[in-house]
Amino acid sequence: MADEHFGLPVGFLYAGAPTVYGSLWAVNDFSTALLMSKVYEGLEKEGKSKASALREAQLWLRDLTAGEALALVQEKEAELQERMAWEDIPPFRRELQLHEENERPFAHPYWWAAFQCVGV
Repeated sequence: MADEHFGLPVGFLYAGAPTVYGSLWAVNDFSTALLMSKVYEGLEKEGKSKASALREAQLWLRDLTAGEALALVQEKEAELQERMAWEDIPPFRRELQLHEENERPFAHPYWWAAFQCVGV
């Protein structure tokens, strides 16, 4: 690891973490919460590897429609309230409502490509 760029993920690896999920650039909390919820679902419920769970979550977020995202927000509103500040949720709901139901608001790589799985 001596030749690698030293950043926060590498610091966690040196401190003993076997795996670190990190992002290469700042991504908003809402899309990150959606993505990471899907990652953990893949790990816990489906038994996927860490890298596979992340990749499948990235593809899922990329293909998620505004209608599906809005339904998910409504379904998981209580869980999202625990993980995020309540005042952060309504603006995301309003933003999703501005999109056509079949539009993919997270299709651009900005929303999903920043994330990486480092370690084992």
